[in-house]
Amino acid sequence: AARPNLIAVTGAPHRVNEAKLAQAAADWKGRFDHLPRPWIAVIVGGSSKRRTFTADMAGRLGRTVSAMAAAAGGSLLITTSRRTGEAEGPLFDAVSVPHFAFRWGDAGDNPYFAFLAMADAVVVTGDSASMASEACATTGPVYIYAPPGLAPLKLSKLHAELYEGGYARPLAERLETWTHPPLNIAVEIAREIRHRFGP
Repeated sequence: AARPNLIAVTGAPHRVNEAKLAQAAADWKGRFDHLPRPWIAVIVGGSSKRRTFTADMAGRLGRTVSAMAAAAGGSLLITTSRRTGEAEGPLFDAVSVPHFAFRWGDAGDNPYFAFLAMADAVVVTGDSASMASEACATTGPVYIYAPPGLAPLKLSKLHAELYEGGYARPLAERLETWTHPPLNIAVEIAREIRHRFGP
């Protein structure tokens, strides 16, 4: 039974908000204009303590997002993370469409927030509650890539909540477009605290 002192939330609190996205879009304006649209951001995490993001998973991701971009006549905006590790090579080996890449450790400004702000759709790997929640802070399509063996049960439940709420869908080879309210649990929690405890 629900308790009055509990707040039920979907996702993880994060730092993505409208102002941060607007600033990132302004900072990166024009830098992806050589690429055909739609722009599909691909946010790649990787292995966790108990789960491995394998070369095979990475290759399948590269092929699937390439197929999605090719069918839509678009391109990819790809960023990897420290946890991507050795799977980074097979990922990029499988990419066969125009793309902009920012690999973990590359010099220069990180385009992560610009990708979220400017992409027409976002694909995120299903190994991180924070990455999935941040992707859903946008209002456009979000696809989650969670092959068997990557996401533990807790994360799989989050994915199901995001699907049910209309924020995200499982990754497919065809790009569909839809909109949803931005998911920002930190704002909701702050609002509830003010409501319960006063300013």
